[in-house]
Amino acid sequence: MSTISQQAWDEWKSKQTMLINEKHLDLSSIDDRSYLEEQMEKFFNNDQTDEPTGFKPLA
Repeated sequence: MSTISQQAWDEWKSKQTMLINEKHLDLSSIDDRSYLEEQMEKFFNNDQTDEPTGFKPLA
């Protein structure tokens, strides 16, 4: 993950915000930060990431 396009970074920021809000992550918690980092790595490696509860992507 040496270089990331601006578009990919913007998409991750949106996804990250959804995960933090919907899963009520506490960024002062090492476990929650580790979870978020794991999700980020999956996202940038085009692996399946968790979706917020009730999330329905636009078709």
